[in-house]
Amino acid sequence: MKTEYDANAAFLYPYTGEQERRFFYALIPMSEKVYEALGRVLENRRGAKATTIDGYNNFLFLNRDGCPKTNVNYATMFRGLAKKYNKTHEEALPKVKRP
Repeated sequence: MKTEYDANAAFLYPYTGEQERRFFYALIPMSEKVYEALGRVLENRRGAKATTIDGYNNFLFLNRDGCPKTNVNYATMFRGLAKKYNKTHEEALPKVKRP
């Protein structure tokens, strides 16, 4: 069982004037359940394009078009999750503003 994920990746920031890449490197510990869940993500993937960005490929999370997700995809998803949470809970989550 693999207990750590070697995260060496580039996040794309398409909303800036020029395409900006910010790199990070992290060794992320994970439980067996997380490892299995990520395996299911890879197994259930449909229509994935063979995309290579700066030598990186096999991206874990893809958008509807089969391309790697960007920060805008995640921001929209988290906004929707917060909205659903706020509908069903008395104490609402605070609004997060983009820096």
